[in-house]
Amino acid sequence: MRIVLNGSRSLGGLSVFLVFGLLAEFPALLEAQNTVALPIPEASKPEGESRRAFDFLMRMMEEAKKAGTETERKRLTTEFLEKSEPYLKKDPDQLPLWILRATASLELNRARSGWEAGQQLIRLSSQETEDTNVRKVMTLLEQQGWLRKDPPPAMPSVAEYKRVKELKDAYENSDGSPDSVVVRARSEFERALQKVAPVFPLLDPGAPGIRPRYTKLTLNRNGAGIDGFRFANTNSRALNLVWCFAWPERSSFQSWFIIPASGTMGGKGFETFEPLKQAGTLFKLAPWGNKPSEEAGGAEFQAALQTLPGGLVQPGKEYIIWFSFRDTRPVDIWVTFRLVPETMRIKSLSDQIHVLYE
Repeated sequence: MRIVLNGSRSLGGLSVFLVFGLLAEFPALLEAQNTVALPIPEASKPEGESRRAFDFLMRMMEEAKKAGTETERKRLTTEFLEKSEPYLKKDPDQLPLWILRATASLELNRARSGWEAGQQLIRLSSQETEDTNVRKVMTLLEQQGWLRKDPPPAMPSVAEYKRVKELKDAYENSDGSPDSVVVRARSEFERALQKVAPVFPLLDPGAPGIRPRYTKLTLNRNGAGIDGFRFANTNSRALNLVWCFAWPERSSFQSWFIIPASGTMGGKGFETFEPLKQAGTLFKLAPWGNKPSEEAGGAEFQAALQTLPGGLVQPGKEYIIWFSFRDTRPVDIWVTFRLVPETMRIKSLSDQIHVLYE
């Protein structure tokens, strides 16, 4: 069983770039509390011809910030990544440019360049600063899995993603067919999804007794209609999943479900969910609040609470929560979750809230 939302919805994008010297808001990363104000140290600026090239790159990002359309912004951001690469090969100690490359990579979902920037930030920040701003950028990279020692897997092509979406649609359309047809369609979809999922961000579950940490994910950025995130059970015992997520009410968000990163759950997974239209009223700690989203055409956020019981989250295994979308527009989704003992009583909405918020 997959979880499907009914009705027609629409969305615009929402996020924040880094305030870095010349830069202010840049609409495709995360929430305002992650905004970074990092002035360029005068001593770190190059001189002569190198300084002119440095200033040119900074102006390029200023133009990207002022771009009137998302297409133009992405074009200029892509151009910045291309033109800053040879510059940094000659002068690899420019911390400001590495932070901009990291942010541009997050904006464009470029795993390899983001990982390279992350390695340089580890090197340079350990030498120069313990500034919280640098750590904020590195936190965003870490959420994508781009601070690991080994480089990330190659980014799947848009065609590969679209093939996964086609297989997902074929599986959903197989309802009512003979069991063998449904099982085969589900298996083909899940295997295809598992091949592209290693590039999905790997999120950490929250710990009991600690204020819930929400992660804002901009999904469907490549317009293929399928995306997701991963999490792992690093415990030595089977656990239950309790999670909450929110999305703009009028968006292209369509359906979601859970599968293991390898193997199969035998068709088991989510069965029900608690829809929460007044999420900001019920969850006072929720960062999206109860305000309309301007980027979604004034739509308010909708939220859902859900539990995966029965100890289905097995020890030492990684899982994928996937989302599908009706069209090519990106969707910002807030996520928080916890893994709890199988023996914990979770029968009602109040039980789920207690797990997440107390």
